[in-house]
Amino acid sequence: MNLKDRSDLLTRAQVLLNTKPFSKQVEAEFARTMQLVDVYDSDRKHERALETLRGIDREERDTRALRLEEEWRHFVHRPHEKRTYQSLETDITPGSAVVPQSQWLREYTARLISASGWLRAGATLHQTTNGVPFSTFFSTDTNAASIIGENQALPQVNPVFTAPTPTVKTFATSVGVSNQFKQDAQIGDLDVFLQSVFALRVGKSLNNYATVDATNGLLAQLTVGATAASTSLPTLGELVDMQGRIDPAYMEPDSAPCYMMSQALRTLLLKQVAASGNLLYPEIKNGQLLGLPLVINVDQSAASGSVAVVCGSVKRAILIQSVNPVMIRSVERLAEINQTLYGMVHRLGVKLIDGAAVTALKLA
Repeated sequence: MNLKDRSDLLTRAQVLLNTKPFSKQVEAEFARTMQLVDVYDSDRKHERALETLRGIDREERDTRALRLEEEWRHFVHRPHEKRTYQSLETDITPGSAVVPQSQWLREYTARLISASGWLRAGATLHQTTNGVPFSTFFSTDTNAASIIGENQALPQVNPVFTAPTPTVKTFATSVGVSNQFKQDAQIGDLDVFLQSVFALRVGKSLNNYATVDATNGLLAQLTVGATAASTSLPTLGELVDMQGRIDPAYMEPDSAPCYMMSQALRTLLLKQVAASGNLLYPEIKNGQLLGLPLVINVDQSAASGSVAVVCGSVKRAILIQSVNPVMIRSVERLAEINQTLYGMVHRLGVKLIDGAAVTALKLA
């Protein structure tokens, strides 16, 4: 009921009140009309109370977020201050804190993605607070709901499901920052510097591990769909056939299909010309290959016998688990050279979740 409805009800009640003669029937209708007005007023009070509670809840969440951001900025920028960071400290290492869910973490993650070919190709990055198994969209639950009658017992408890559990590895790095630089960079340059250095180092190491590790690397987990006739260069037909080996559902835009290869192979393809002398793959200049985005993975190889091309939905096929990173800082470790030590410990794991979403081509 809106304000106009309430006004109409009051108008109707006034008309009834002025009715002559004021019979029992008119009196009853007037009473019903006023009851509706009372219901409207009661609903409005309830709505106002709920809105007040929502406002208080939003204010409390905003206050907690601001307090967390303030603690984090003090932890990074003013480590010499003796403060307790109850929301951040890990109790694992003195002077260490979990990077909170904040703008700082989002910017660090964006730089991390730019440093890894697999992440730029769309691999799903799942953030967790620990390294234990978790249930996600990729999990498989073989149980089914049962239709039961009234007063029947619930089905027996069967919590078994299959959850992807990447082998989480610890990536660690550190850097010494001049205290003069810190003094000059209190506004934000220190954040950008740490985000860039740590994300680049961790991202490059993650990409190398995810690509070439003989046990847990993704190229070792992929199913090679075909072997090229050449030892150095796939043909046009072989590249086109890679798309044909992928289920069309994975080729929809929502699945973000792409090609991924090394810079060396991209350069070779760009040099290929047709019989007419025109470039065979002119779209490579615009970051495309045969209608799909082309992603460069610096750790892939174009050597004979190597898995040189990956095609399909890396987004659907690959899961990268990220455990909230921990930053370590110490004003004592490098005090003699007037520097502050900053370290980053980031636990990450990679796993092939859906082998049907991608295919790989190996050179002869």
